[in-house]
Amino acid sequence: MTVWQPKDAKKFGREAKLNTPYYTIETSTNPWGAEPLWKEWVFTDRLPFFGTPTVGGVDAQSACSRFGPMYDTKPTHVRAMFEQDDEVHVTPGDVLAMREARRKKKLARR
Repeated sequence: MTVWQPKDAKKFGREAKLNTPYYTIETSTNPWGAEPLWKEWVFTDRLPFFGTPTVGGVDAQSACSRFGPMYDTKPTHVRAMFEQDDEVHVTPGDVLAMREARRKKKLARR
């Protein structure tokens, strides 16, 4: 496992490969407390003049210096940032159906 610290941002910018996943560990603030989560970075393009790999307007060097340290293997001691638990989540269709049912119930009372 290779780790690039924020001070190694230039080195990471030179060594980062396209279409290879890299990972950062960020802390989310929740009502039940702070929780570490990992986020995946996959650089798909290159900057035109410098040639540094980029993703979504953020180049590899900036990503490492702002969000680092960067890891080349997936962290196993924390969960993914957008991973869902085994809870049942309401879909937008369910919300619309509930609104429609409330509206019909309100109209029926009149």
